[in-house]
Amino acid sequence: MWSASRPRLMSFNMNKLLIKYISCLVTIVMAFTLCGCFTGIESTKKIKMTREEKKSLEPTAEEKFLSDICPIPHTKWADGKEFVVVGDRGSVLFEPRRIVSGNYQLSIGDTLRYKECRMYRQPDGTSIPALTFSRGGDEFRYLPSGKADDREIMSDAIPGLVDPSMINQVADKMVGKNFWTRNSLREDEYGERVDGKRFEKIRVLNVSPGNMIFPIKVLFEDTEGRIGRMLLNFGNSGKDSRSFANMLQLSDPRKNYPSISDKIWENIMQGKVEIGMTRDECRLSKGNPTDVNSGHDYQHTLLIWSYSDGTVLYFVDGIVQGINSVPDKI
Repeated sequence: MWSASRPRLMSFNMNKLLIKYISCLVTIVMAFTLCGCFTGIESTKKIKMTREEKKSLEPTAEEKFLSDICPIPHTKWADGKEFVVVGDRGSVLFEPRRIVSGNYQLSIGDTLRYKECRMYRQPDGTSIPALTFSRGGDEFRYLPSGKADDREIMSDAIPGLVDPSMINQVADKMVGKNFWTRNSLREDEYGERVDGKRFEKIRVLNVSPGNMIFPIKVLFEDTEGRIGRMLLNFGNSGKDSRSFANMLQLSDPRKNYPSISDKIWENIMQGKVEIGMTRDECRLSKGNPTDVNSGHDYQHTLLIWSYSDGTVLYFVDGIVQGINSVPDKI
């Protein structure tokens, strides 16, 4: 019996050894594989940005120009801090608390002085800071919207009011200095919309409170002696349509395009296009198109730019060959 079962036992032991050998081999192979994977990851070169790419991400000089002018939280306001009324909804936004003059109305141009802050408990149990302002002997209370307890209110966030200390800082930076316009958005000195020019040199004469939407009003004179004004806000980002960076430039843009003729540059300043202008020149004149279509035939590259004002430009090999009508070459 014993001699008959011995071959089976040896066979069983051999199988165990074989399984153990295969397991060790698999472990070694996996170890090399993982090691190879980690080595590959660790040896991957770091992607470095070029100097031009880094520069394109940095804030421009225009975006930095007013970046140090910041609002102040109400917890740091001094008693008597002044605000100027720039909106005609003051009687709705501010609650009369103590009126001795008999005038319950707040008018554009009125000066309010900060008096105190007390926490106001709302019906839902939350508390908000209630700000009291005075005008002579009159008092008005402002209750901000929102439910955050101990919420800070910034000096540029009260509807209908402008912080004149921030306006004075802007004036210190701009009055008496030259800038160049980025677009044609402007008004005459009486507030009527007028046509202006792109990339036009102006000299700032005065900076004062604006309105509820755009708190900064800039009064300027152009090179022909015409007086105009434009409205800005305190935003620094190029994403904001009325930020300094989107409205003005610090240096003459004409110097960046020496190859453009004086005639074409005058078109660009007036927002006009004509046959023979390049894509870059058209983009300077009218901005980026709202819609682009392209194609080609056996000889030419064809491009169509459409604008929101109805203008359609037809380019052949990068040059305008048709405006609002298909050129013969297409």
